[in-house]
Amino acid sequence: MKKPFHNLAYIAVFTLCSCAGGNPEVGGPFDCTRWILEDDVTNARDLGAWPLEDDYFIPCQKIFRGGDLTTLSTEACTDFTNLGIKTVIDLRADSVQLGQPGAACVTSITGQLNAAMPKLLPDTPENYLALLEETGAIATIFEALGNPDTYPVYIHCVIGRDRASFVTALILLTLGADQQTILDDFNLSENAGVAVKPDSLQAVLDEIDKLGGIEVLLASAGVTTGQIEVFRNEVRIK
Repeated sequence: MKKPFHNLAYIAVFTLCSCAGGNPEVGGPFDCTRWILEDDVTNARDLGAWPLEDDYFIPCQKIFRGGDLTTLSTEACTDFTNLGIKTVIDLRADSVQLGQPGAACVTSITGQLNAAMPKLLPDTPENYLALLEETGAIATIFEALGNPDTYPVYIHCVIGRDRASFVTALILLTLGADQQTILDDFNLSENAGVAVKPDSLQAVLDEIDKLGGIEVLLASAGVTTGQIEVFRNEVRIK
């Protein structure tokens, strides 16, 4: 059984909006399940309902993150299809993507986007910080996120811990999440049995602050203001 987590703003909104009594539109933007594909995919979850600045939230079933989709059972293939995912962004190394492609039931119904980043072993602050230099992959990811046709999207590495968490941090910062929310999401990996080192991701957040903020970082990678605007409009609701 997964342990509860304790972002109170998330709990309040998710409790009110994920039930019929709290939301007259059942099946609406917050009527979702945090964990997905649990029996087949490591650490796979929905980013929906995390709180953002100015009373915005992330809608459910827009952005998913987790481990690779290489081996899915028949039941998991059905569950994946029901999620409606249109795009899979693969952060694994090129050789791994080639040698261990996604399950046929995934690749046959989704677009596959290669945004390869180096594997982080060990998962130290220094190795996390090195991912800030992966500007090509960052630009590729945000070009996709800046296209409404991309969604829903699943972003993954191998176990959904390091590269997926780095990209998720960039996503959450861009959408207006505070650092505590980003770390709360990062720490959820522990609930899936995946150990994390919060200091490693904190180093990335601190460095982005030193650089002048997330928009400065994205601009240096070639991400346009137009792409950011489309992304925010697509993945923020009140």
